[in-house]
Amino acid sequence: MKRILVVSDLHLGSNVAICLPEEYDTDNNQSYTANEISRFYFDKWCEMRNLGHFDMVVVNGDVVDGSNPKSSGIGTYTSDIHSQAVMAAKLLKMIDADEFLFTDGSAYHTGRFKGGISGDHLTCDLIGGKWLGLWDNFTVEGINLHVQHHGAVSSTPYGRCTPQQKTALLMKAQDTPSDIYIHSHTHKFVFSGNSTNLTIGTPCWKGIDDFIGKMHQEIPDNGYIIIDVENNDYTWKYHIFGVPFTFYKKGMLKF
Repeated sequence: MKRILVVSDLHLGSNVAICLPEEYDTDNNQSYTANEISRFYFDKWCEMRNLGHFDMVVVNGDVVDGSNPKSSGIGTYTSDIHSQAVMAAKLLKMIDADEFLFTDGSAYHTGRFKGGISGDHLTCDLIGGKWLGLWDNFTVEGINLHVQHHGAVSSTPYGRCTPQQKTALLMKAQDTPSDIYIHSHTHKFVFSGNSTNLTIGTPCWKGIDDFIGKMHQEIPDNGYIIIDVENNDYTWKYHIFGVPFTFYKKGMLKF
């Protein structure tokens, strides 16, 4: 049996995302300031890490938050992509796993739009992971998986699974079907399926930032996915948690 952990959208560097405590501990001469959300996410990360050994970890894009150039770095505790990648590598190394597989995230966050190395790719290199690029198909114990950070998205809450099944049908029509489709990017957990496939939109590790907050106040879904594969069969489960909304009240976050 192979045990697979799927995480995505860590957004290291964001004020409303996970961070290692020592990276923002001013008592240790660090320049980062602790806030409630960062501590909350780190505690949840430790709970996940304590679940034991994984044969494979799929890190499905947007590991780093990037420099946030449209806001001149506002909303990040560090806008340096290299520093973000180093912190992401430290977090991922906490997980007991045989192999890490990475897909590339959004150009705005990873830094590719400036012609530089992707922050996600840099994180992969720092921990000796396997780089899959924008997407890939691979087989584990006879089960075919398709992983990609970006996926078709519907802004209609009750129609969010429709683009997932559209992708599955298109790939089947092209003779490239998979048993499990994993997409991320939206920060909303949705899934659909039938007797031939399972499609998953993964949860994230980031709260409401200014970009989301000015459009709507829908709280992101946070968490991770575990897939157990054995002899051409699989089971899966999701772990979902939400940041307490009180953290978003005025004065609660200290950036």
